[in-house]
Amino acid sequence: MACTNLRIAGWLLFVLFFIGFVLFFVSYVGRDWYVVPNERAPYPPAPSSTYAPDNPKRPIKFGLFYMCVGAHCRYDLRVDYMIVMYLPYADIAYSYQQFRTAVMALTTIAAIFCIMALGLFFLFMSGFSLSRFVGFAAGGAQILAVIVELIAIIIFGSKFRGSTAMSPFGWSFGLMIVAMIILAISGALTIVLSIIVLTSGRKQVRRSDGKPVTVEF
Repeated sequence: MACTNLRIAGWLLFVLFFIGFVLFFVSYVGRDWYVVPNERAPYPPAPSSTYAPDNPKRPIKFGLFYMCVGAHCRYDLRVDYMIVMYLPYADIAYSYQQFRTAVMALTTIAAIFCIMALGLFFLFMSGFSLSRFVGFAAGGAQILAVIVELIAIIIFGSKFRGSTAMSPFGWSFGLMIVAMIILAISGALTIVLSIIVLTSGRKQVRRSDGKPVTVEF
């Protein structure tokens, strides 16, 4: 019975982790980390040019890998200065050039930790008697992903807030925060479950004839 309860708890934790895992990668490839707010006024021209798109007509947004002007999106792994020119605010254009790559790199490292956690979780659930310590690694990988991504979120949130009255952060950025909360809870509970599994791995019980028997969970 104890073994069954532990396995049920393990699979429930895996479901929780997988929800956070999916949300993380949806946000990772999302194009709405930053959305230029509609301030009901024309954009100011960029310092380097006189280009100033109409705010309501051509919304500008970008994620870690794409920038979109209106309905046109362009992949931008490196800092493309032909893309930067579309950003209407000088402080955001500067942050895009100086900090977006750092946020992208940190989020990619967090993604690697998430993938590692997925594999370790499957190994952990393959059999408690053979993989008790793997649970600590699975939980630890989730916690490391959260720590690394938290740094990325802080950098992005502080450097891309800008001076606009409305918040510029889109659903992709918010989704990453939700994913981090879920992964933090999942990682902590996975470690707690691993401790329970380890401490209850061998237990003395008695048969009907009174003789002690050692069983493993």
